Amino acid sequence: MTPGEEPTERADQARPVSAVAAPLAGRARTWATATPYRLPTAIAVVGLVLSAPFGGWRTAPSEATPVVPAEQVAEAAPFEVTLDRAYFAARPSESFSELDPGQQYVVVLGTVTSRHDTSVDAPTLQAAITVLDLPQPVDALGAALEGAAPVPEIYSAADSTQLRRLGPDLTYEVGLVFRTAAAELPDALTLQVSGHTWRPDAFTREERWLDPAVAAEIVVPLAPQDTSGGES
Repeated sequence: MTPGEEPTERADQARPVSAVAAPLAGRARTWATATPYRLPTAIAVVGLVLSAPFGGWRTAPSEATPVVPAEQVAEAAPFEVTLDRAYFAARPSESFSELDPGQQYVVVLGTVTSRHDTSVDAPTLQAAITVLDLPQPVDALGAALEGAAPVPEIYSAADSTQLRRLGPDLTYEVGLVFRTAAAELPDALTLQVSGHTWRPDAFTREERWLDPAVAAEIVVPLAPQDTSGGES
């Protein structure tokens, strides 16, 4: 270029963006439609690119389950549940049957109030409470629970009889009984409480407490049975 001569742009620098993008778009279109299996992949890539500024396809975090301290009320329809503490023993009292060697009972103490206007069967309460972190749970026959949630047996703390029904607006002092084959146990347990919905059964049309949904977790201290005070 000589002095006074107007500068010229290179051909590829002077081309508009649309002129450059068009061949690329054409080649992408050809690649995507050349074989059938490429089209879903292309759509997926485009969707991911477009959604990236908004967080992509990440799953929205679920709300955390409320954690209720021991000795505080957890509401789980139709019940109000208060769990105070737990203890373990090979045989808490003579009302408990002997277990296989190495197994022991875990008893969670607390109160339960039914807020339904009629009596509620105990199995509804059993379905509402389970323990999340009891190591090596076993069933009433001493068999290991493989992947199944431990279901408590529910006893009246006053006379050690098994509860069958809970009357309306009555508060019961209860013992929730689990079993374990673990030699060492933690110093606290986490119990999960679920509420139910009162609605007609889809098959019988009879109204029942159905559709359990997690309402709260309750953490209670766990210790060996205190035999000095006749704990049972």
